[in-house]
Amino acid sequence: MNKQIKNIILLLCLMVVGGSVNAQFLKNLAKKAQHAAERTIGNRTEKETEKTVDAAMDSLLGNPGSSEADAIADDRDYNTAKNINTEAKRSFYRFDVVIHTVNEKNETTDTYFDADELAVRALSSKSDDPIYIDSEAYQYAYNEHEKRWEKNGLMRTDVMSFMTPMISMSMLKLPPEPTLEATNYFRDNGMQLNTFQLVEWVFIYKPGDFRSEDYTEMQEPCSSGGSCSTFWYNDPEYKGTYVQFDNQDRLSKIVAHVNNLQAQGSGSFEFDYDTPVSVKIPSAVEIKMPLQDVLSKGLNVDDN
Repeated sequence: MNKQIKNIILLLCLMVVGGSVNAQFLKNLAKKAQHAAERTIGNRTEKETEKTVDAAMDSLLGNPGSSEADAIADDRDYNTAKNINTEAKRSFYRFDVVIHTVNEKNETTDTYFDADELAVRALSSKSDDPIYIDSEAYQYAYNEHEKRWEKNGLMRTDVMSFMTPMISMSMLKLPPEPTLEATNYFRDNGMQLNTFQLVEWVFIYKPGDFRSEDYTEMQEPCSSGGSCSTFWYNDPEYKGTYVQFDNQDRLSKIVAHVNNLQAQGSGSFEFDYDTPVSVKIPSAVEIKMPLQDVLSKGLNVDDN
C-alpha cells in the first residue's frame, strides 16, 4: 500500500482512540498528508493495494471489467452521482474549468472539470492512466492487473474531506473563512464536502477575500487582455507568492514559493475557463481501502 496513505490512515486511527489532536500536531503532519492527497489524485491504485483488495473482492465480483478503450467506447451513462442533489450542485459548480498544476520538479497534473456532468478527469505526467472523480466524491482508477476500472470512497469520509482542503489552505495560506462558508453550504444541501478539492477554489475565492493586511494588491496586465488584480503575500516565508484573478474576477493563477518549518518548495496553479470540457465516468467496481470503514464510522462529524 502507498506508504504515505498508510501513515495517514494509522495516524487517523490514533485520532479515533485519542479523541482529538492539537493544531500544532496537524501542522507537522501537513507535508506527509499533502503528498498522500497528491498521490491519491495523481496516480492509479498501486499494485500492493490491488493485492490487498483482490482476495476480498473475488467472491463479490461478477463483472469481468473492461479496458479503458472499452469504457470510452461504451455509450451508457455510468455517472449516477450527478443525479443526486443535482440542483444544489449545479448552483455551486456553475461552469467548466481546466487547472494546470506544476511542481518544482516540473511534474504536471491537468484537472478537467465538466459542469454538466459534475465530474473531474485528472491526468498526471507521472501516470499513463487518468483519475476520475464524481460529485459524490468517489475516485476512479484503472487497475491494469485486473483490466477494470475501480472506484473508492475514501475521500467521502468527513475526516479526509476536511483534512485535504485544510492542509491546502494552510500550506498556501489561503483565507479559511470562504472555504468554511462553502462547507456549510455543502452540509446544508446534503452534498459531499470539498469533493473536487482544487476545483472548489474557483467557486469559493474572490478578490475581496484577499484584501487585507496580509497581501499587497496590484493591478497587472492579464494574459487574456485587460487588467488583473494580483495579491502578493507579505509574509517573508512566502516571498514571491501571489494569487491573481482575471478581468472577470475569476481565479486565474496561484504561484507559490513556500519556505517554513512545515514545507519548502514551489509550484503553480493556472485556471483556464475557455476550454470546453467533456468528462465521461467509466463503469467501475467499488473497492474499499484498508480501514476505510473505521474512518467513516469513527470520525465523521455527524457521528460525534
